[in-house]
Amino acid sequence: MDVGCSVISSLSTDGKDLLYVGTDGNGVHFVSVTQRKVVKSFRHETGNDASIRSNSVYSLLVDRDGLLWIGFYQLGVDYTLHNNGLFAAYRYPPYLDTRDMPVRTIAFHQGEKLVGSRDGLYFIDEDRRLFKSFHNLRANMIISSCYFEGKYYIGTYGGGMYVFDPLTLELVDFDAAEGEPFLTGHIFCIRPDADGDLWIGTSSGLYRYRAGKQVAHYTGSNSKLPEGNIYEVFFDSTRKGWICTEKGLCIWDASSESIRTDVFPEGFINEEKVRVVYEDSRHNLYLLPEKGTLFVSDLSMSHFSRFDNELLRGKTLMSVVEDNEG
Repeated sequence: MDVGCSVISSLSTDGKDLLYVGTDGNGVHFVSVTQRKVVKSFRHETGNDASIRSNSVYSLLVDRDGLLWIGFYQLGVDYTLHNNGLFAAYRYPPYLDTRDMPVRTIAFHQGEKLVGSRDGLYFIDEDRRLFKSFHNLRANMIISSCYFEGKYYIGTYGGGMYVFDPLTLELVDFDAAEGEPFLTGHIFCIRPDADGDLWIGTSSGLYRYRAGKQVAHYTGSNSKLPEGNIYEVFFDSTRKGWICTEKGLCIWDASSESIRTDVFPEGFINEEKVRVVYEDSRHNLYLLPEKGTLFVSDLSMSHFSRFDNELLRGKTLMSVVEDNEG
């Protein structure tokens, strides 16, 4: 098998199918033993900081976590997390390549994709071959988005909220008449409930809209809502709303139409800053705090615990989602 160099300096393996071949002159090659061919290569490319620093590879090791470690002649060690081809950066050529783009939010609907980054907004309709981008907003950092009743609702950090119509490709203000926070405030989350109301977590409290009209604006002065930013609103399968704030959790009780803070049992995570709440198909709730370990509870909060897993220990937990296989 030709790997572009006759000097094979080192071999390593994942113990399954891949043989990792280090050469003194042509970088590193991943060989599939069953397919009997090179399936991936790492070489030094001048000007490309993501490439390995030299093609003179002297030692090679794949560790138990699947990381590839590469030792060079007089140039130290490189290691890579990207060695198995599982992930690829999303591209929509020739208009968009998200590689190295700091993406904060994504919203999907059928063939449509709305991508919010730190420097603007991108809309792609792959079925209609349409692309549109926006970079001259009041604030270009997009931190929340939601598809709701035919339109995309978009929240920014410091520039309020917008509405995008995928049919006309027009971007307009959301309720400019209300003023703050929809013009210059922070819009952290936008969530519909089971009744068709739209809930908006902001730097100025929690808003509730129905059919485009404001139904309520909850603050610390007119409700039990804790003070500070509203980071997340999650409605579980019992229609209970979990509201994550700067000062902890509170609950939207749909039956009494009120916000409550007196429903949490002792030892719950309600006094911590929680960023994400998620319910799986077995009706377990996953609560991701800004700091600390994952917290898991049933819907009634009668059984709950910290989920201390070695793989997650010391990690910052950003999101959780269940796939089609459970």
